[in-house]
Amino acid sequence: MKKITQCVSLLMVSFLVSCASNQPESAAKQSTEELRTNPRSAGYLRVYSTTQTRILGWATYYYPHTGYTIMDPNGTFVKYVPNHVGTMDNAPSIVPIPAGHYLLRAESDWYGRATFPIEVKQGKKLVIHLERDGNQPKNNDDPRIIRLQDGRMIGWYE
Repeated sequence: MKKITQCVSLLMVSFLVSCASNQPESAAKQSTEELRTNPRSAGYLRVYSTTQTRILGWATYYYPHTGYTIMDPNGTFVKYVPNHVGTMDNAPSIVPIPAGHYLLRAESDWYGRATFPIEVKQGKKLVIHLERDGNQPKNNDDPRIIRLQDGRMIGWYE
């Protein structure tokens, strides 16, 4: 019985690992290949997306950030970022990505799911805030504010 349990456990782990990545192979290979051959071409992205409440035990709460999708300027899928490690991770992920222009689709506290353009610069970290935490720019004309085409605020750049 113990041997059967071990075999089933091993099979389950193998299955889960094989399902862990949901990005198309070509886009993932392209990004990985570019970063490997020219690591200096990378920039970094950190997105403070909407959080979800997770309860562990009786009164322990965690607030992992929701995942987001990175697309090229034409809307072609590049990468999905879960934006947390496990259910107890409160910090958003820092993701290396080749410098360039992208579309980002993420959850915003102000608007819900939104898609907007971003530019990742070589050697720089782009930090995007899509959550309401009281630290947003107070001036409505602040150039760091991210807006939809109709003018509604969905977040800001740090």
